[in-house]
Amino acid sequence: MAKLSRSGKAWKRPSPPLDSVNILPRVGQDEAALNRAIQVWVESTADFGDAHLVATAKGAGIANILSDDADLITFEGIAVYTANQTAIGAAQASGKLIL
Repeated sequence: MAKLSRSGKAWKRPSPPLDSVNILPRVGQDEAALNRAIQVWVESTADFGDAHLVATAKGAGIANILSDDADLITFEGIAVYTANQTAIGAAQASGKLIL
């Protein structure tokens, strides 16, 4: 589908690369998935979207997450790889920083 840019020229949305990968499987909004997300959410100080991400990752056997979101360090059972200095400082202060 072509769209017009501000200059009036048509542009086309690029197709996703052929080598793209699904990192996390799609999870239906079933009651069990919701309960897992709620369980990890109440044990953290993060928002529910982060809890859903972590619950989905854990359910898929993924324990390592690359993110710039400092809230993710509040979840147990995952390793967060980040360049976020706030997250690194908080992890160091709580004794959870792994170099």
